[in-house]
Amino acid sequence: WILKGYAYVVEKRGRDEVIYWRCERKDELQRKGRLISDGDSIVKVSGLHCHTPDATLKEQAQVKDTIEHRSRSTRETTLQIVQEVTQSASLATVVQLPSQNSLRRRAQRARVAANAPPPNPASLEDIIIPQEYREALNGEQFLLHDSGSASGNKRFLVFSTQENITALAEADKWYSDG
Repeated sequence: WILKGYAYVVEKRGRDEVIYWRCERKDELQRKGRLISDGDSIVKVSGLHCHTPDATLKEQAQVKDTIEHRSRSTRETTLQIVQEVTQSASLATVVQLPSQNSLRRRAQRARVAANAPPPNPASLEDIIIPQEYREALNGEQFLLHDSGSASGNKRFLVFSTQENITALAEADKWYSDG
């Protein structure tokens, strides 16, 4: 939470949507700037800060959010994303941001999390094939057959392209494993 140039981090969660926040610099400065929120509204602000407010905190958060969003939604390199996003930020904000390597790692983590594979199913009936796994990268159908979850332990899936099926049909010998 950012309020009047001070950044707060979650200290603990209360009942319902009540969250207790403390100044993110509390540990280094031993001050007790705090606030309590209930949902999206601030209920109470207390304590003193022994550091000046940072007017760039909000823009820093926006830069980091934009980097993460673009990492999840585009195919640009993380270097391109970081450079373009930081170029549009004010100089006062850019000098306060983490290093370019740190911002690139943030972008990579966001991209990995967004592209994480689905969890392993407990049984054949639990297999759900997401749309992105049903098509090849060129958009061609890749899941050619699914006998369905009603098949129980006899369920089978055929992953291939029509071109590869044609190549198999024309082959004199097939070799397989498994």
